[in-house]
Amino acid sequence: MNDSPPTATDRLFAAIARSDLAETRKALADGADVNAGGPSGGETPLMRLRFCREPGPMLNLLLQAGADPARTDLAGRSALHHLVHCPDPAGVEAALARGVDPELRDCDGYRAFESALYSAGPAVLARLLQAMAPLGDDDRTRLLFRHLHRGESDAALDVIAEGVRLAPLAGSTCTRRPGSRPSSRAREMASR
Repeated sequence: MNDSPPTATDRLFAAIARSDLAETRKALADGADVNAGGPSGGETPLMRLRFCREPGPMLNLLLQAGADPARTDLAGRSALHHLVHCPDPAGVEAALARGVDPELRDCDGYRAFESALYSAGPAVLARLLQAMAPLGDDDRTRLLFRHLHRGESDAALDVIAEGVRLAPLAGSTCTRRPGSRPSSRAREMASR
């Protein structure tokens, strides 16, 4: 059993989890490491902001204290991969302004774009897309499906107007279990 008092860095992670700005300030004043990898997959305090109710003020505080948005967690994700889940695009803007590459892929090959597709708000996704322009065919196809899934018909039409290829995505495969037969719809499509 460990009876030692929590370190300033432990208190920083706890304060962020509670969205407690005053305690965050206190932990930083006591020497908390703003770039420490936490107990949850090596996420830094900046990455944990995705759980805050209002991450803006805490984002500014952490950046002023020297938080590095380019640091990666154990899965190879930068703060950008995490901050796309915040409601305000300020985190995405800050990470991009500090040189985080929007094309950076994590250990599974995903960029912040894939993380943002179905969870980011429109303003966050718009800022990320601006940094990634121009989008490739596969990304435009993914974006189209995101807009269709969310019922965003005007946005879907914008993607179509820019040109979209409705074909299998690069690297995607459709496999069946050994011994299974194609569905009647698949057989019908193949016979055309």
